[in-house]
Amino acid sequence: MGKKTNRPFSGQRREQNQSLEKYFDHFFIVKRVSENKETFHSVSPFLVQKAVVGTLGEVASVRKLRSGDLLIEVKSRKQAQQIIKLKALATIPVTVSAHSSLNSSKGVITCGELFNVSIEDITNELKGEGVTHVRRIFIRRDGQLLPTKHLILTFQTPVLPDSLKAGYMKLAVRPFIPNPLRCFKCQQAKRKLLAQTPKSGISYSSALQKSFCANCSCTTCVKNAAKMHPPANFSESDTDVATNSASETSTPRRSKSKSNSQSNKSLKLKLSKRGISP
Repeated sequence: MGKKTNRPFSGQRREQNQSLEKYFDHFFIVKRVSENKETFHSVSPFLVQKAVVGTLGEVASVRKLRSGDLLIEVKSRKQAQQIIKLKALATIPVTVSAHSSLNSSKGVITCGELFNVSIEDITNELKGEGVTHVRRIFIRRDGQLLPTKHLILTFQTPVLPDSLKAGYMKLAVRPFIPNPLRCFKCQQAKRKLLAQTPKSGISYSSALQKSFCANCSCTTCVKNAAKMHPPANFSESDTDVATNSASETSTPRRSKSKSNSQSNKSLKLKLSKRGISP
């Protein structure tokens, strides 16, 4: 009889090294090396396809980016190891690097049992689930930051898993939605901007420079306000607008006073005909 092997209590043989083998980078950026700053815009797609298949085999997809670089998605760990060592496609020298954002995903889990467990221990225990980074969510109460039972996990996979195993517990994974961009000075949302209404004698450009954030006098977050809020029927020469508006406002006043005088005269005429003194 052979030597008896020790197995986990659950009966499932899930070693950490074996589970980590299924996590690898899927997306890679291939840049052309050229002294004349040439890209793949001028390279035949047939040549690129033959070079990729001849070097790596059949891959998941090959796409050309707007910058002229190639975005290649591989199918297996073997292809990922081969493409990262690639120095040339056919006769074209290239450099290969893993994509900075497409190879990872972020999700949120909620577990009260992990409230008193350190972040380092959680990260080490969840490596077998493809977790590379863990961050706890804090809330502010009465000027103090308080920890919560919610954790933000970074997975080494482009597709977010539906759930994961934390010890004996199966936890649901929800998509992580980051906070909106904020003002560097007051940490208020950039969309909460108030632009000063142009007045007589003030051009739109000068009024735009006096724009401010909703919570402070920060002007660094209104650089693109001119594109978001273009002036409507407002010219740079405000003197003409001021004179026109003044004449328009004065005209109804004159007509109103004239109508009042005419009504008074007609009333006096009626009273005099009846023999009543006004």
